[in-house]
Amino acid sequence: MGLGNSVTLNVNYDRATDLYYAGEKITGWVAVNNSSKTLKFKSICLQFIGEIDYRQSDFYEYYDGVSQPFHGYHVVRNRKSFINIRCPIVHPTENEDLIKLHHGQHSWPFEFHLPQLLPPSSSPTNVSHPCIRYYTRILVNKSWRQRDLMQMYPLIIFPNVNIFPYEIRRQPLPQSCAHRESLHMNVSLQHRAILASQTLSVHIDLNNPEHLRINKFLLKFIQHRVIDTDHHKEILLEKDLLGLLDFSQTHLNQTFHLELPFTHLSPTFNCKIKRRTSLISTNVYYEIKLEAKVHGMSDNIDISMPIIIGTESSAEQDDQSADIPISYSDAMTELELPPDYQSAMRKLALE
Repeated sequence: MGLGNSVTLNVNYDRATDLYYAGEKITGWVAVNNSSKTLKFKSICLQFIGEIDYRQSDFYEYYDGVSQPFHGYHVVRNRKSFINIRCPIVHPTENEDLIKLHHGQHSWPFEFHLPQLLPPSSSPTNVSHPCIRYYTRILVNKSWRQRDLMQMYPLIIFPNVNIFPYEIRRQPLPQSCAHRESLHMNVSLQHRAILASQTLSVHIDLNNPEHLRINKFLLKFIQHRVIDTDHHKEILLEKDLLGLLDFSQTHLNQTFHLELPFTHLSPTFNCKIKRRTSLISTNVYYEIKLEAKVHGMSDNIDISMPIIIGTESSAEQDDQSADIPISYSDAMTELELPPDYQSAMRKLALE
């Protein structure tokens, strides 16, 4: 990318994808194209930065000395970094104050290790609040009379979330709902935890003795992102179950499959980020919601079930990996594995 009329900065990673996992090593090259005669600068540094972006309600009070005091709440946007790894790329020798970069193209290698435990990037979208972002930033520190050059390059970082402990407990997870004693529906997930590349399977067992007409069944895949008190609920996928429009038969016993069309999907994860003297909680979790719209009734039948999204399934990985010592304790503490199914159920029930 270009910065100014004479200097172009670029970062090239040694991996074709911009997705990395916690604990991995990131390697690549910093490239500078100088189209002027000579560029003088103090140093070139690469930074790896993680930041949280969320909204917070702050209390305010105003008193003009005459009337009654005013008070209330206003929403403030907080954008705070929680990790900053610096990689020096080029710096002057002992006998030089500045580095001279002549006309042409120049490149230098870099490498750094990600900490073992990191909260996931917000994906598939990081636009809505709250969100977590990671990026590298290249900084050319010029002389005091000149403006520094800076350019950012986004990355997707996921923690390692192993779903194997949930796979060995394969019993279905039923949810039931009765409506006016004339309609009873059981819904279950085939798996309580899946990878983003796997198929989501939902089984419906319906008893409809009075032949009530159900206009349609709507299946939703919902992501919840929470930072501090800022909670965003986003429907990532919504699908009408084909073949069930205006359903009025007495029984239905069928499994439906849903493909998740996401290249990158944040895994289920919760942690607390430490900034100075405060801890900021972050959480990503998911739910499957089935809505049955019954003809002639104002309220629908809604059934919600939590599901865990992981990044791997391996019997060799210990499901207590969150107990690994954190190498940057000043930046983040108290990381945990995804919540167990029962606690996730309680969370959904309270919302």
